[in-house]
Amino acid sequence: MRRKLMEKQKLSQVKNIKIHGRTSGKLDPLTLFWTSSGVEVNFKGSELWIEVAVNYTLFEPWIYVLLNDELLSRQMVTKGTHEICVLRGMNKDTIKNVKILKDTQAMNGDQKHCFQILSFISDGTFEELAEPKLRFEFIGDSLTSGEGTVGSKKEEDWIMPFMSGYYCYATGVSKHFGADFNVISQSGWGVCSGWDNNPTTIIPPYYEDVCGILTGKINVELGAKNKWNFNQFKPNVIVINLGTNDEAALFGSPPFEYKKILCKQTSVEHLMHGIKDFLVKVRKDNPTAFILWAYNMCNKGLTEDIEDAIGEYKREYNDKKAGFIKLEYADGEMIGSLNHPGKLAHESATKRIITYLIENNIISSL
Repeated sequence: MRRKLMEKQKLSQVKNIKIHGRTSGKLDPLTLFWTSSGVEVNFKGSELWIEVAVNYTLFEPWIYVLLNDELLSRQMVTKGTHEICVLRGMNKDTIKNVKILKDTQAMNGDQKHCFQILSFISDGTFEELAEPKLRFEFIGDSLTSGEGTVGSKKEEDWIMPFMSGYYCYATGVSKHFGADFNVISQSGWGVCSGWDNNPTTIIPPYYEDVCGILTGKINVELGAKNKWNFNQFKPNVIVINLGTNDEAALFGSPPFEYKKILCKQTSVEHLMHGIKDFLVKVRKDNPTAFILWAYNMCNKGLTEDIEDAIGEYKREYNDKKAGFIKLEYADGEMIGSLNHPGKLAHESATKRIITYLIENNIISSL
């Protein structure tokens, strides 16, 4: 039973609150789309709950809770409107930094998938939040959604427990630098085609939307198709980890039938042009950010080609604030569930990206 004297507050009534991830801007309720989107507060009190509204057909959302930047809990959230206990029995006089974040990605394949935070219920107050030291943005596919970071190697069922934003390299890099971060990722998607040669499951056309990859009337009404205001979040560093599914399509998947036409990733050159075009778009929308393209974590046949494409882009557009990093290829003990890179692989990627940013004077020069 919850204690008495608890106060319910809509998110708009909380003066000191930070929203993480791309959202529509509406707080009552707050709809969370992307991996690691959520809310952050500095809570002074002993007990804190959230009220949520959840719907889905196939894929339920999961959340994770950070207490003073360390994992406190991770849990499935079931359908309906209900309350979730975040903290209880804490020292009422101390200030606790609390982040409640979506652990699962936006669900393109489930038109009813929806996770909303309606209110806080607490016996305390919400204190002022500090500004972040840096801001990061991570763009990718299943690797950036943290697919495979939970569960044993034998797990093959594509279900939500085996996907976690918390264990992803994006979280590790951001935590190291004390940075806020946004994630834009979708399993199976690419630059020019998805893993199965589907030409529509690609990130670049939707990059300028709040969460344009989503389908269905509900998501449109919630603002997923709205244009994103790039002034809301200006990243210092953008890490793009795309190309893995394009490589799978190019070398391993049969043609995909789209509108009665058989589609196939045509060539390495086509992909390289797609990469450069996407970099042009990302640069237009983020004129001051350092853009780092990462690759080799899962597939490695196109690593040198992608590195060459980044080099060509830098020369053709005279962009000195762009680079490429080769991540450690995950095999053996580095494989997690769903035949994806596991925690060890993400720890390796985290270390390599941190080292690159420090050794190349990217962070200190910002």
